[in-house]
Amino acid sequence: MLYSMVVGQFGWMYILACLTSFAFLGWVTFSKFGDITFGKRGEKPVYSNFAWAGMLFTSGVGSSAVILGFVEPLYYLKDPALSIEPFSELAYEYAHMYGQFHWGLSAWAFYIPAITAIGLIVFKDNEHLLRLSVVNNHLHPGSISRFLGKCIDVLVMFAILAGISTSLGLAVPVVSNLISGLFRIPNTLPLQIVILMIWISIFTFSVFRGLDRGIKLLSDINVVLLILFGSVLLILGPTIDILKMEVNSIGLYLQDFVRINTWLDPFGSGEFQEMWTIFYWGWWLTFMPLMALFIVRTSRGRTLRSVVWQQMLWGTLGCWFCFGIFGGFTLHLQQTGTVDYAAMLETQGQEAVVVSLLRAMPLAPLMILLFCLLVFIFLATTIDSAAYILASSSAKTLSVDSQPSRPMRIFWAGVLAVLSIGLLAINELKAVQTISLIAGLPMIFVQFYMVFAGYKLVKRFGAPAAQKRDRAREMAE
Repeated sequence: MLYSMVVGQFGWMYILACLTSFAFLGWVTFSKFGDITFGKRGEKPVYSNFAWAGMLFTSGVGSSAVILGFVEPLYYLKDPALSIEPFSELAYEYAHMYGQFHWGLSAWAFYIPAITAIGLIVFKDNEHLLRLSVVNNHLHPGSISRFLGKCIDVLVMFAILAGISTSLGLAVPVVSNLISGLFRIPNTLPLQIVILMIWISIFTFSVFRGLDRGIKLLSDINVVLLILFGSVLLILGPTIDILKMEVNSIGLYLQDFVRINTWLDPFGSGEFQEMWTIFYWGWWLTFMPLMALFIVRTSRGRTLRSVVWQQMLWGTLGCWFCFGIFGGFTLHLQQTGTVDYAAMLETQGQEAVVVSLLRAMPLAPLMILLFCLLVFIFLATTIDSAAYILASSSAKTLSVDSQPSRPMRIFWAGVLAVLSIGLLAINELKAVQTISLIAGLPMIFVQFYMVFAGYKLVKRFGAPAAQKRDRAREMAE
C-alpha cells in the first residue's frame, strides 16, 4: 500500500532527478570547469586507477550486482518492460539489456552533483567535515542554515542505513541457502544471523587495518575474484551466445536510451516501472551520500572531469560485466529448456535459482567456492565503507585525510547488523524494496539541492579570480 502510494504520486520525480543529474554531468564536464583539480594543481592521484576504480565499484555495489545479475533477467522475461510479450524473442533481448540499464550510466549519474559540490568545498575551501550538510553551511551561513544542515545529516544517515540494509537483506538469504545445501544443515534465521556476524567480523578486521590496508585490500581481492569468476563462466560456458547477447544489448541500450530513461507508462498499468526502475532510482539515491563522500575521500589529485566520468564508466563497466555474463548464462539455460528457472523463481524464490545456477556451471565446486568468497568480501567492503562514512559524518571535526575513530565505525557496523537482522526476519522482497524507496524519497530533494549547490560552487571556484587565488596559495605553501 505504502509502496504503491509513493510510486504512484512521486514516481515521476525519481525519473526527473536522474535526468537532472545527466544534465548537470553534461554541463560540468564539457565546460572549462571540468579541469578543476581536487587538490593542488599538478598533484598526483593518491590511488592508482585500478585501486581507485576497485574501491568505488565494490563500495557502491556490494554483492547485489553479483546476485541480481543472475536472477533479475528472469523477472524481466516474465513481466517485460515496454509492453513486450512475455517470453517472446524480444522479451529475451530486453531481459538481458534492462538490468544493464538499471545498473548503468543513469544509475551512476546520481552521484555526480554531490561529488562536485563536496569535492570543491573540501579541496578548494579547506572544509574539515566530510558530510553533505557542509554544502548548505557554505552557501547559506546562519542559524537557519545550520538547522537545515542537521536535517540533511539525519536524512543522509537514514538513507545510508536503508541502502546497506537492503543489500544485506538481499545477499544473506542467498548465501545461507547455498551453505545450507552444501553442508546439509537447515536454512534457518539463526544460520543467516551467523553468516551476518561473519561479515561483521571481516569488517572488524578491515577497521583495524585502516582505509589503505583495509578497504583497499578487500576491494583489490574483490575485483580479482570477480574477474576470475566471470572469465571462467564466460570461457567454459556458452561463450558465443553470451557475447552475441551482450553486443545486442549494447545496441538496444543505445537505440532506446532516451525512451527507457523517460518511460513512465502513463497509459498502462505502470507495474514494471513501479517494481523496477523507480525502485532502483530510490535505491541508488540512498547510496548517493555514501558514494559521493567516499569518492571525494579517495579522489585527491584528480580533475573534476576525470572523477565524474571515470566513476561513471568504471562503475557501469563493472555492473555490465556481472549482468552481461551472469544474466546471459541464466537466459541461455532458460531459453534452451535446461531448467525452467522462471517457474522456479515464482515457486521457490531467487535464492533457490542462484543455487541451482551455480550447480549447473562448469567446474561447479570451484565456482561455488569463488561465489561464496566473492559475495562475502563484496558485502564486507560495502559495510566497511558505509560505516566509515557514517562515522565520518558523525564526527565533530575530521579532515578529509584523517580516519574516523575505530569505536565509532564499529558502532555503525553494529547498527547495520541489527537493521539487517530485522530484514532477514521479514524475508520479503517487497518489504526490502519499500525501505529503499521510502528512504530515497526525501533524497530526491537533497539531490536537486546538490545540483543547485554544485552549479553555484563550480562557478565560484572555477572563476578566473578564484583560480588565481588558488595558484597564489599553492606557491606560498
